[in-house]
Amino acid sequence: MADKFDAFNVDRDYGHLCTILGDAVFNLHREGLAISQQTISERLAQERRDRDHSGEDKYYEMIIRVLTEK
Repeated sequence: MADKFDAFNVDRDYGHLCTILGDAVFNLHREGLAISQQTISERLAQERRDRDHSGEDKYYEMIIRVLTEK
C-alpha cells in the first residue's frame, strides 16, 4: 500500500476508512456531543494518539486531512 492517499480512489481501503469514521461519529453521538467536521477530526486525532497501532495511522491521517481541508 502506498503512503499517498487519494480520497476519491481508495479501492480496498474504503471499508476501513468508513469504519473508523463511523465509529467516531457514533461515539460522539452516544456521548451527546456535537457532530461536526471539527469535533470528528478532533476525536480522530485523540484516538490516533491513544491507540498503539501505527499501521492504522495513515487511515486516521487521511480522514483528518480530508475533514480539515479548506
